[in-house]
Amino acid sequence: MDGRRSPADPSRLNPGVAHNARVWNYWLGGKDHYPADRAFPAQVAQYGAVARKP
Repeated sequence: MDGRRSPADPSRLNPGVAHNARVWNYWLGGKDHYPADRAFPAQVAQYGAVARKP
């Protein structure tokens, strides 16, 4: 190995940036999300997009 980290390396996790899987987890009532993931739906709603339950 040459010591470089791959893009998928978990040490590259940035909790300050929303991630689609964690946002989805938040919408489903899960526990594995960060403040950025909770704030993202409100940012999307500013553009008129809403998520509705079927």
